[in-house]
Amino acid sequence: MKQEKEHNEETVDGTLLSGQHKKKAAAALASVVASVGLTVMKFIVGLLTGSMGILSEAVHSLLDFFAAGLTLIAVRMSAKPVDDQHHFGYGKWESVAALVETGLLFLTSLWVIRESIDRLFFTSVPVQVTWYAFAVIVVSIVVDFFRARALFAVAKETKSQALEADALHFSTDILSSLVVLIGLVFVSFGYPHADAIAALGVAGFVMRVGYQLGKRTLSVLIDTAPEGVTDRVRFALTNVAGIVRVARVRVRHTGPSVLVDVLLEVDRSLHAEALHLLNVAAERAIRLEVPEADVILHHRPVARSSESLVERIHAIAGRKGLLIHDVLVDEGENGKRNVSFDIAVPDSLSVGESSVIASRMEDALREELGEGVVVVTHIDPVSASLLQSVAVEGSELDTITAQIFSLARPITTLRDPHDIAVRRITTGGVFVSLHAYADPELSLRKAHADAELLEMEIRRGVEGVEYVKIHIEPSL
Repeated sequence: MKQEKEHNEETVDGTLLSGQHKKKAAAALASVVASVGLTVMKFIVGLLTGSMGILSEAVHSLLDFFAAGLTLIAVRMSAKPVDDQHHFGYGKWESVAALVETGLLFLTSLWVIRESIDRLFFTSVPVQVTWYAFAVIVVSIVVDFFRARALFAVAKETKSQALEADALHFSTDILSSLVVLIGLVFVSFGYPHADAIAALGVAGFVMRVGYQLGKRTLSVLIDTAPEGVTDRVRFALTNVAGIVRVARVRVRHTGPSVLVDVLLEVDRSLHAEALHLLNVAAERAIRLEVPEADVILHHRPVARSSESLVERIHAIAGRKGLLIHDVLVDEGENGKRNVSFDIAVPDSLSVGESSVIASRMEDALREELGEGVVVVTHIDPVSASLLQSVAVEGSELDTITAQIFSLARPITTLRDPHDIAVRRITTGGVFVSLHAYADPELSLRKAHADAELLEMEIRRGVEGVEYVKIHIEPSL
């Protein structure tokens, strides 16, 4: 495995290149070599024949050489990993290279236009049409065809904007070379101005390509959202359980990757492990739809429309950092709600200190549920060690959950154990809490007795369990 990794990676100028970056670097280097050869040939033939069309192509190839070299540098730079100064990596070097290449395209076009107009209206320069004039253009077309095809293939595979710019550039070179070839044919038939007109055609092609490339590159640099990606991300998240609403999606290019920044509204009762699993599912869904996505998720806890009053009270306690249990809610006279519960507080606190904690919880309930709430709290002194615990997760949690389901099955009055939480107390022992449904018509005495029976069975049947709390809810 180590040998395979070494085979797929190499270090260039202190930068570790992955397999994809090696392909990009090789394609860019091949483009540089081809540009050197074409530039030398075109300049020699252009000077020998005096053809403005061939000279314009020579300058164009010289520009290709600088652009290809710039692309090679950009590809090498974009391969650098993130560091303290560049938290999102160096991917935008490719966009900068593409923008500089756009500027060079326009400068070249302006020079060709000026020279062509001068030859058309002011200066007469004889053009010698020779076999090697035709040969250099044909060779240029063949080289550009294979070069553009190779660059497009690597650009598509690696999502490289710089290589795509190079490929687009060279594909238009084929068209501009054809225009020059046609101009030479007309010159050979006695139309000397056809060469300058062909050069103007080359400049038109180059400026059109430059405009398209510059527009696309500038969109990346100013963080314009890639078209359609936002909708694809929202669609990908529609079937992820636990998401109440996708509040915001922000998308931008960063080199070959797409940075996807999402704000999710999630059920505020989700515990840390459930929230982590939701994140994993959301990231997987996004990457299935947008494979090049680099995903950042944020959360805003909200109440579900179906959230019960008991769940709401637990959520309020959670925000206050309080551990409550045995929550009871009923409707009193004049539409008032009666709420009672136990608050677990360290037994080392004084009466006054524990009273402040209870009052804080009561005030929070009235603030959210309204003044028509009658709150009765019972302070449950608990050894401080019980409040210092760590969550049991993974396979151990799955095993304990399966044991609880097995132990609860014979007690037919209690159904569907859920919201099972298991915590290991730092001083030893395990604390288990869960909810279970019971018939709304079942007497509280019977429900309480069966809950105590299940608590006893869990303490006896699950190794290490010392404390069990069961909350009974009326089934719907």
